[in-house]
Amino acid sequence: MRGCIMGAESDRLKFNKGGAKMAQKRIEGKVKWFNNGRCYGRGTGKDGRDYLIHFSKIEEHGTGFRSLTVGEKIEFELAHNPDRPLLPDALNVHRLDYPNPIKRQGTANPRFKSIPRALALLVDRDGNISAPQFGEPHPWDYHNGNVYAYYVDRPGMIDRIKGLVLEVELPNALVSTPGVCVMGTDFNGGPTHRRFHSDFQGGHFVLVTKLADENRISVEAKKISLRLQGPQHVVDNRDKGVWLIVESPFEQELLIPEYEDERDLKEKIRIQIPDPDNSEQRKPSATFRKFSKAIALAIEELLPSSKLVQSATA
Repeated sequence: MRGCIMGAESDRLKFNKGGAKMAQKRIEGKVKWFNNGRCYGRGTGKDGRDYLIHFSKIEEHGTGFRSLTVGEKIEFELAHNPDRPLLPDALNVHRLDYPNPIKRQGTANPRFKSIPRALALLVDRDGNISAPQFGEPHPWDYHNGNVYAYYVDRPGMIDRIKGLVLEVELPNALVSTPGVCVMGTDFNGGPTHRRFHSDFQGGHFVLVTKLADENRISVEAKKISLRLQGPQHVVDNRDKGVWLIVESPFEQELLIPEYEDERDLKEKIRIQIPDPDNSEQRKPSATFRKFSKAIALAIEELLPSSKLVQSATA
Protein backbone atom coordinates (compact mmCIF):
# COMPACT_ATOMS: atom_id res chain seq x y z
CA MET A 1 0.00 0.00 0.00
CA ARG A 2 1.71 3.14 -1.25
CA GLY A 3 2.58 5.70 1.42
CA CYS A 4 2.07 3.33 4.40
CA ILE A 5 5.11 3.60 6.67
CA MET A 6 6.06 1.07 9.29
CA GLY A 7 9.01 2.75 11.03
CA ALA A 8 12.43 3.14 9.43
CA GLU A 9 11.89 0.05 7.29
CA SER A 10 8.72 -1.61 6.02
CA ASP A 11 8.09 -4.80 4.10
CA ARG A 12 6.72 -5.09 0.57
CA LEU A 13 5.62 -8.44 -0.77
CA LYS A 14 7.30 -9.73 -3.91
CA PHE A 15 7.29 -13.03 -5.74
CA ASN A 16 10.27 -15.14 -6.74
CA LYS A 17 10.44 -17.13 -9.98
CA GLY A 18 8.65 -20.05 -8.34
CA GLY A 19 5.73 -17.86 -7.36
CA ALA A 20 6.48 -17.91 -3.62
CA LYS A 21 6.01 -14.70 -1.65
CA MET A 22 9.06 -13.05 -0.17
CA ALA A 23 9.41 -9.80 1.75
CA GLN A 24 11.47 -6.98 0.24
CA LYS A 25 12.92 -4.58 2.79
CA ARG A 26 11.92 -0.94 2.30
CA ILE A 27 14.20 1.74 3.73
CA GLU A 28 12.95 5.15 4.81
CA GLY A 29 15.20 8.18 4.39
CA LYS A 30 15.56 11.74 3.13
CA VAL A 31 16.90 13.31 -0.03
CA LYS A 32 20.41 14.68 0.50
CA TRP A 33 20.68 16.36 -2.91
CA PHE A 34 19.37 15.87 -6.42
CA ASN A 35 20.94 17.20 -9.63
CA ASN A 36 18.18 17.65 -12.20
CA GLY A 37 20.60 18.40 -15.01
CA ARG A 38 22.55 15.20 -14.46
CA CYS A 39 19.46 13.21 -13.51
CA TYR A 40 20.69 11.69 -10.26
CA GLY A 41 21.20 12.45 -6.60
CA ARG A 42 21.74 10.94 -3.18
CA GLY A 43 19.51 10.00 -0.32
CA THR A 44 20.43 9.17 3.27
CA GLY A 45 18.59 6.29 4.92
CA LYS A 46 17.66 6.10 8.57
CA ASP A 47 20.40 3.47 8.74
CA GLY A 48 22.88 6.33 8.21
CA ARG A 49 24.06 5.13 4.78
CA ASP A 50 23.99 7.10 1.53
CA TYR A 51 22.26 5.71 -1.57
CA LEU A 52 22.48 6.70 -5.23
CA ILE A 53 19.15 7.71 -6.77
CA HIS A 54 18.71 7.82 -10.55
CA PHE A 55 15.67 9.71 -11.79
CA SER A 56 14.38 6.64 -13.67
CA LYS A 57 13.96 4.83 -10.33
CA ILE A 58 11.57 7.48 -8.94
CA GLU A 59 7.83 6.85 -9.15
CA GLU A 60 6.14 8.91 -11.83
CA HIS A 61 4.76 12.35 -10.99
CA GLY A 62 2.09 12.39 -13.67
CA THR A 63 4.06 14.60 -16.09
CA GLY A 64 6.87 12.34 -17.30
CA PHE A 65 9.40 14.51 -15.47
CA ARG A 66 10.77 12.86 -12.33
CA SER A 67 12.61 14.69 -9.58
CA LEU A 68 13.15 14.96 -5.83
CA THR A 69 13.37 17.90 -3.47
CA VAL A 70 16.21 18.26 -0.96
CA GLY A 71 15.06 17.15 2.48
CA GLU A 72 11.88 15.40 1.40
CA LYS A 73 11.03 11.97 2.84
CA ILE A 74 11.37 8.93 0.60
CA GLU A 75 11.09 5.15 0.86
CA PHE A 76 13.03 2.78 -1.38
CA GLU A 77 14.53 -0.66 -1.92
CA LEU A 78 18.29 -1.09 -1.96
CA ALA A 79 20.44 -2.86 -4.51
CA HIS A 80 24.14 -3.45 -3.93
CA ASN A 81 26.32 -2.34 -6.83
CA PRO A 82 29.65 -4.20 -7.21
CA ASP A 83 31.16 -1.16 -8.94
CA ARG A 84 30.20 1.07 -5.99
CA PRO A 85 30.32 -1.14 -2.87
CA LEU A 86 30.10 1.88 -0.55
CA LEU A 87 27.22 3.53 -2.42
CA PRO A 88 24.27 1.15 -3.06
CA ASP A 89 21.49 2.01 -5.51
CA ALA A 90 18.03 3.09 -4.39
CA LEU A 91 15.29 1.40 -6.43
CA ASN A 92 11.52 1.86 -6.66
CA VAL A 93 11.73 5.22 -4.87
CA HIS A 94 8.45 6.48 -3.43
CA ARG A 95 7.93 10.07 -2.33
CA LEU A 96 6.23 9.87 1.05
CA ASP A 97 4.97 13.46 0.96
CA TYR A 98 3.41 12.83 -2.47
CA PRO A 99 2.00 9.29 -2.19
CA ASN A 100 -0.57 9.47 -5.02
CA PRO A 101 0.81 11.09 -8.18
CA ILE A 102 -1.64 11.90 -10.95
CA LYS A 103 -1.76 9.19 -13.59
CA ARG A 104 -1.21 10.34 -17.15
CA GLN A 105 -3.36 9.63 -20.16
CA GLY A 106 -1.55 9.16 -23.47
CA THR A 107 1.52 11.16 -24.51
CA ALA A 108 2.24 14.88 -24.44
CA ASN A 109 1.23 17.21 -27.24
CA PRO A 110 3.97 19.44 -28.72
CA ARG A 111 4.42 22.81 -27.03
CA PHE A 112 5.57 24.65 -30.14
CA LYS A 113 4.24 24.43 -33.68
CA SER A 114 7.81 25.04 -34.74
CA ILE A 115 10.60 24.53 -32.22
CA PRO A 116 12.65 27.75 -31.91
CA ARG A 117 16.40 27.57 -32.44
CA ALA A 118 16.91 29.35 -29.10
CA LEU A 119 14.92 29.18 -25.88
CA ALA A 120 14.65 32.66 -24.34
CA LEU A 121 14.53 33.48 -20.63
CA LEU A 122 14.21 36.93 -19.08
CA VAL A 123 15.55 37.89 -15.65
CA ASP A 124 14.03 40.96 -14.02
CA ARG A 125 15.83 43.38 -11.70
CA ASP A 126 14.69 41.40 -8.60
CA GLY A 127 16.12 38.15 -9.97
CA ASN A 128 12.83 36.55 -11.03
CA ILE A 129 13.11 34.33 -14.11
CA SER A 130 10.33 34.07 -16.69
CA ALA A 131 9.88 32.24 -20.00
CA PRO A 132 7.35 34.32 -21.99
CA GLN A 133 8.22 32.45 -25.17
CA PHE A 134 6.63 29.31 -23.67
CA GLY A 135 3.17 30.88 -23.46
CA GLU A 136 0.44 29.11 -21.49
CA PRO A 137 1.25 26.31 -19.00
CA HIS A 138 1.59 22.87 -20.58
CA PRO A 139 0.02 19.79 -18.94
CA TRP A 140 3.47 18.22 -18.70
CA ASP A 141 5.13 21.21 -17.06
CA TYR A 142 6.36 20.32 -13.59
CA HIS A 143 6.55 22.40 -10.41
CA ASN A 144 7.46 21.19 -6.97
CA GLY A 145 9.27 23.13 -4.25
CA ASN A 146 11.93 25.25 -5.95
CA VAL A 147 12.02 23.22 -9.18
CA TYR A 148 10.23 24.42 -12.33
CA ALA A 149 10.46 22.23 -15.44
CA TYR A 150 9.00 23.53 -18.72
CA TYR A 151 8.13 20.83 -21.22
CA VAL A 152 9.65 21.55 -24.64
CA ASP A 153 8.98 18.57 -26.93
CA ARG A 154 9.88 14.97 -27.70
CA PRO A 155 13.62 14.14 -27.92
CA GLY A 156 13.35 13.19 -31.60
CA MET A 157 12.04 16.62 -32.49
CA ILE A 158 14.81 18.38 -30.56
CA ASP A 159 17.44 16.29 -32.38
CA ARG A 160 16.30 17.83 -35.66
CA ILE A 161 17.22 21.31 -34.43
CA LYS A 162 20.99 21.73 -34.71
CA GLY A 163 22.59 23.83 -32.00
CA LEU A 164 19.56 24.46 -29.77
CA VAL A 165 20.73 27.05 -27.24
CA LEU A 166 19.41 29.09 -24.35
CA GLU A 167 19.42 32.89 -24.42
CA VAL A 168 19.28 34.59 -21.03
CA GLU A 169 18.86 38.35 -20.71
CA LEU A 170 19.76 39.96 -17.38
CA PRO A 171 18.96 43.51 -16.14
CA ASN A 172 21.03 46.38 -17.58
CA ALA A 173 22.86 46.92 -14.28
CA LEU A 174 24.02 44.49 -11.59
CA VAL A 175 22.07 46.55 -9.04
CA SER A 176 18.83 47.81 -10.59
CA THR A 177 16.75 47.47 -7.43
CA PRO A 178 18.32 48.94 -4.25
CA GLY A 179 19.67 46.14 -2.10
CA VAL A 180 19.49 43.47 -4.85
CA CYS A 181 22.38 42.36 -7.07
CA VAL A 182 21.63 40.06 -10.03
CA MET A 183 24.38 38.45 -12.10
CA GLY A 184 24.85 35.41 -14.29
CA THR A 185 27.51 32.76 -13.74
CA ASP A 186 28.67 29.76 -15.70
CA PHE A 187 28.65 26.25 -14.29
CA ASN A 188 31.97 26.86 -12.52
CA GLY A 189 30.69 30.00 -10.78
CA GLY A 190 32.45 32.54 -12.99
CA PRO A 191 30.50 35.72 -13.86
CA THR A 192 29.01 35.99 -17.38
CA HIS A 193 27.94 38.90 -19.58
CA ARG A 194 24.54 40.57 -19.18
CA ARG A 195 23.19 38.68 -22.17
CA PHE A 196 24.60 35.20 -22.47
CA HIS A 197 24.06 31.96 -24.37
CA SER A 198 24.30 28.41 -23.11
CA ASP A 199 24.52 25.08 -24.93
CA PHE A 200 23.31 23.46 -21.68
CA GLN A 201 26.57 21.67 -20.91
CA GLY A 202 26.35 21.51 -17.12
CA GLY A 203 23.99 24.46 -16.89
CA HIS A 204 24.26 28.14 -15.94
CA PHE A 205 23.20 30.09 -12.88
CA VAL A 206 21.55 33.39 -12.03
CA LEU A 207 22.99 34.53 -8.70
CA VAL A 208 20.67 36.77 -6.69
CA THR A 209 22.27 38.51 -3.68
CA LYS A 210 20.06 40.61 -1.38
CA LEU A 211 20.94 42.79 1.59
CA ALA A 212 19.23 41.54 4.74
CA ASP A 213 20.83 44.34 6.76
CA GLU A 214 24.23 46.06 6.88
CA ASN A 215 25.85 42.90 8.22
CA ARG A 216 24.06 40.10 6.37
CA ILE A 217 23.10 39.03 2.86
CA SER A 218 20.86 36.29 1.49
CA VAL A 219 22.13 34.46 -1.59
CA GLU A 220 20.16 32.30 -4.01
CA ALA A 221 21.70 30.51 -7.00
CA LYS A 222 19.06 29.74 -9.62
CA LYS A 223 20.25 27.03 -11.96
CA ILE A 224 19.12 26.80 -15.59
CA SER A 225 19.62 23.49 -17.39
CA LEU A 226 18.07 21.14 -19.92
CA ARG A 227 17.05 17.52 -19.37
CA LEU A 228 16.60 15.06 -22.22
CA GLN A 229 14.83 11.83 -21.33
CA GLY A 230 15.39 9.54 -24.29
CA PRO A 231 14.80 5.82 -24.84
CA GLN A 232 18.08 4.95 -23.12
CA HIS A 233 16.90 6.65 -19.90
CA VAL A 234 13.30 5.52 -19.45
CA VAL A 235 11.22 2.37 -19.29
CA ASP A 236 7.83 3.91 -20.10
CA ASN A 237 7.77 5.53 -23.55
CA ARG A 238 5.47 8.24 -22.17
CA ASP A 239 8.39 9.50 -20.09
CA LYS A 240 10.29 10.58 -23.20
CA GLY A 241 10.68 14.32 -23.39
CA VAL A 242 12.85 17.41 -23.11
CA TRP A 243 12.40 19.90 -20.25
CA LEU A 244 13.95 23.30 -19.57
CA ILE A 245 14.64 23.38 -15.83
CA VAL A 246 14.85 26.39 -13.51
CA GLU A 247 15.63 25.52 -9.89
CA SER A 248 17.31 26.90 -6.77
CA PRO A 249 19.83 24.33 -5.50
CA PHE A 250 21.64 26.84 -3.26
CA GLU A 251 20.15 29.31 -0.79
CA GLN A 252 22.01 30.66 2.24
CA GLU A 253 22.29 33.69 4.50
CA LEU A 254 25.87 34.92 4.97
CA LEU A 255 27.61 37.42 7.21
CA ILE A 256 29.33 40.36 5.55
CA PRO A 257 32.85 40.34 7.05
CA GLU A 258 35.39 43.09 7.32
CA TYR A 259 38.02 42.55 4.64
CA GLU A 260 41.27 43.96 3.29
CA ASP A 261 40.73 43.36 -0.42
CA GLU A 262 38.59 41.38 -2.84
CA ARG A 263 40.66 38.23 -2.39
CA ASP A 264 40.29 38.40 1.40
CA LEU A 265 36.54 38.94 1.05
CA LYS A 266 36.22 35.96 -1.29
CA GLU A 267 38.02 33.70 1.20
CA LYS A 268 35.88 34.85 4.13
CA ILE A 269 32.75 34.16 2.11
CA ARG A 270 34.06 30.78 0.95
CA ILE A 271 34.55 29.40 4.44
CA GLN A 272 30.95 30.24 5.36
CA ILE A 273 29.58 27.96 2.63
CA PRO A 274 29.31 24.31 3.72
CA ASP A 275 31.09 21.57 1.79
CA PRO A 276 29.81 18.44 3.61
CA ASP A 277 31.14 15.94 1.05
CA ASN A 278 34.58 17.62 0.79
CA SER A 279 34.02 18.13 -2.93
CA GLU A 280 36.14 21.27 -3.22
CA GLN A 281 39.48 19.48 -3.46
CA ARG A 282 38.26 16.71 -5.76
CA LYS A 283 35.87 18.63 -8.01
CA PRO A 284 35.52 22.37 -7.33
CA SER A 285 32.54 22.75 -9.67
CA ALA A 286 30.55 20.30 -7.51
CA THR A 287 30.59 22.54 -4.43
CA PHE A 288 28.65 25.76 -3.90
CA ARG A 289 31.85 27.38 -2.69
CA LYS A 290 32.47 28.07 -6.38
CA PHE A 291 30.15 31.08 -5.99
CA SER A 292 32.38 32.81 -3.42
CA LYS A 293 34.06 35.11 -5.98
CA ALA A 294 30.73 36.16 -7.54
CA ILE A 295 29.23 36.76 -4.09
CA ALA A 296 32.23 38.92 -3.15
CA LEU A 297 31.69 40.97 -6.31
CA ALA A 298 28.00 41.34 -5.43
CA ILE A 299 28.84 42.60 -1.93
CA GLU A 300 31.16 45.24 -3.36
CA GLU A 301 28.38 46.35 -5.74
CA LEU A 302 25.84 46.52 -2.91
CA LEU A 303 28.09 48.04 -0.22
CA PRO A 304 31.12 49.57 -1.92
CA SER A 305 34.01 49.72 0.56
CA SER A 306 31.70 49.77 3.60
CA LYS A 307 33.56 46.86 5.23
CA LEU A 308 36.94 47.53 3.69
CA VAL A 309 39.63 47.91 6.34
CA GLN A 310 43.27 48.92 6.10
CA SER A 311 45.82 46.14 6.19
CA ALA A 312 47.69 45.94 9.49
CA THR A 313 50.95 46.14 7.53
CA ALA A 314 49.96 49.16 5.44
